[in-house]
Formats: sequence, structure tokens, C-alpha cells
Amino acid sequence: MSAMTVQQIGTAFRTMSLVAILVIIFITALCALDIILGLGWGYTSYDLKVDLGILAFAILLRFVGLRIFAFVASG
Repeated sequence: MSAMTVQQIGTAFRTMSLVAILVIIFITALCALDIILGLGWGYTSYDLKVDLGILAFAILLRFVGLRIFAFVASG
């Protein structure tokens, strides 16, 4: 098996981080719907705060991680 190039690693990181952010957005939307519509799924406002915090951290990590990766990859 051949080693991945720097460009392949960067592409994989961007793709995985985008998918993770989309999944977190989906879960946060479900939580918000349950709270707003009272669907009875058991989510609370605390869960929504936690989900929003995780989403903010994931977005921050994606952009900071891409900057760090670009710096390291540039030599």
C-alpha cells in the first residue's frame, strides 16, 4: 500500500470535517425541533446548548486545522 500524499491527506481532512459538521447540524436541528414542537423525543434546552457548543467547536477546529495543515504542508 502506498503512502498518501499531502494533498490526499488535506482532501481527506476537509471531507471528513465537512461530513462531521453536517451530521452535527442535523442532530442539532432534531434537538431544536423536539424543543420547539414538543415531539417528546427527550431533548432538553441543555442538550441544545451542548449541541451548539459542539458545532461551534467543530467549525473552529475545521478552519484552524486547515490553517495549521496548510502551514505544515508548505514546508
